[in-house]
Amino acid sequence: MSTESQQHYREHSAALNLPLYFQPLWLDAVAGETGWDVALAFDPEGHISGVWVYCLTKRWGLPVISMPPLTAYSGPRLYYPPHAETPRNRYAFEAKVMNELMEQLPPAAFFYQEWHPDLTNWLPAYWRGFKQTTHYTYQLDDLSDPDALFTGFRQNVRTDIRKAEKELRVLESGNMEDLFRLYDLSFRRQGKTPSVSLPVLQQVEKAMRLQGQGLILLAEDEAGRLHAGLYLVWDAHTGYALLSGADPNLRSSGAMYLLMWYALQWCGRRGLRYDFEGSMLAPVERVLRGFGGQLTPHHKIFRAHNRPLQAAATLLGKSGF
Repeated sequence: MSTESQQHYREHSAALNLPLYFQPLWLDAVAGETGWDVALAFDPEGHISGVWVYCLTKRWGLPVISMPPLTAYSGPRLYYPPHAETPRNRYAFEAKVMNELMEQLPPAAFFYQEWHPDLTNWLPAYWRGFKQTTHYTYQLDDLSDPDALFTGFRQNVRTDIRKAEKELRVLESGNMEDLFRLYDLSFRRQGKTPSVSLPVLQQVEKAMRLQGQGLILLAEDEAGRLHAGLYLVWDAHTGYALLSGADPNLRSSGAMYLLMWYALQWCGRRGLRYDFEGSMLAPVERVLRGFGGQLTPHHKIFRAHNRPLQAAATLLGKSGF
């Protein structure tokens, strides 16, 4: 059953101009209607001045706030009043509202979130005992000129795209089963299992399809073989490659570069920017850097209830510690 805060958030979400990963529809799909909640702060007139989205689960029998599946960003978003134009007033507003929001967070043995790049000030959380490390994403803000965009790609990216364009075609009518097979193959090649299941992906795809916010792209050759797939999702301002995968036996075709190029052009025609959602893994970072995006920092925020729990989380590699 929804809490009063969650219900208020649902009713006013359209007016809040929320990024995809903060939208109730998204949170319902990845966490379930009762798997997430939100803290709310209000200004003197009763308007929302800040929100803090969180997912509360249990691990090892302990309450944990962590990132739900497939979700790049979570945590606080602030809505600044006109008087917060100067840095002094802005920082004072951030401290006031974030403290109001943190007062409402439920107790948790572990806390781990990755905040949206828009929020650069984590100092109020530091005062509350949270810790931080910086993660990075790449973003392309202007996709309006395809020729300029293509020129900004690294040479090997342009070469692979041109090669793939001669051998492959991009399908916009793919299904999640085909994409998941390619996604699964990519993980198996590395000796890993996928980080998310097909039923969860199908649930997300259904929700995004109902809202018109998702598109499955597949690269196919003349023989009907699927080389790679990419799931593009978006909100009112930004497109994201939610997941992708490629057949290890067909990796030399450049299909993944072709799909990314297709997705960027698709977003550009709709006036969107693009967030690659980054990676701290060097091989992945090199690939993303090749598209010429702007390196953009964002905060990874974490806290353990006590030092033994923090040490255990570090040892086990859990909860982002």
